[in-house]
Amino acid sequence: ALPMCDEFATAGLRRAGLFIKSAHIWERLRQVNTVVFDKTGTLTMDIPRLTNTQSIQQLDPLCAQALYQLVADNVHPVARSLREALLAYHPSLTERASPHAHEVEEVIGKGLLWQDAGSNQWSLGAADWLASDSHTPIDARSVLRQNGLLVAAFSFIEDVRDDARDSIAALRNRKLDTVILSGDAVERVATIADQLGLPSIAAKAHCSPTDKANWIETNAPDSTLMIGDGANDSLAFDKAICRGTPVVDRSILEASADFFFFGRSLRCLPALFSIA
Repeated sequence: ALPMCDEFATAGLRRAGLFIKSAHIWERLRQVNTVVFDKTGTLTMDIPRLTNTQSIQQLDPLCAQALYQLVADNVHPVARSLREALLAYHPSLTERASPHAHEVEEVIGKGLLWQDAGSNQWSLGAADWLASDSHTPIDARSVLRQNGLLVAAFSFIEDVRDDARDSIAALRNRKLDTVILSGDAVERVATIADQLGLPSIAAKAHCSPTDKANWIETNAPDSTLMIGDGANDSLAFDKAICRGTPVVDRSILEASADFFFFGRSLRCLPALFSIA
């Protein structure tokens, strides 16, 4: 009877857009009392909307090529949004860097680094990261710098996933503590928490990957379901007893996740606990 029960359970969740990878998830789900979400690409849609597209349009060919090299193979939602905008406004971009250029380096929690063949260092990340000037845009989500000098600043709008507020409410009705751990700025995390009906105490901003892992280890070491979608969440995945991720292009967390889900909605998460 157990294999048949398991098949009915997984088939029901597939209809809701959630796919179970680990056959051992059911017992661990019954131990969960805390659900931790990353924000960008998890509670919000996987690609935020660039609001100041002129910042891309006005890039000269050298800067546009450098930005493309930084984001071309990165799966972070901001990088994916910038890549789409670049290809729309700069269709002549080449696919590969000069053979003498360095590989792109990702500094977890900070941003991306790349050195071109002319020894220019390009960075994309937090507004004040590696800054060698006084130009630090306060409202920018991410900035492009050449040798520490500001080249362009990018702002985005995030759309909360369909049914996210109702899904969060359903989890909390099950007496599951629900928390956002995000590396983003306080005001952006607070805005999303407010849209989801979460109290401010349940929304933590400026979290590094280590901060996320430490929070789980301190507050719910053997009872956390972690839902994230990027490298910033990998340490938290290691500390959680259950792990889930939305399906995105070239995700790095699907291999270690117990389940993954498609679509715009989060309604599959309450269904997961109901079936468990």
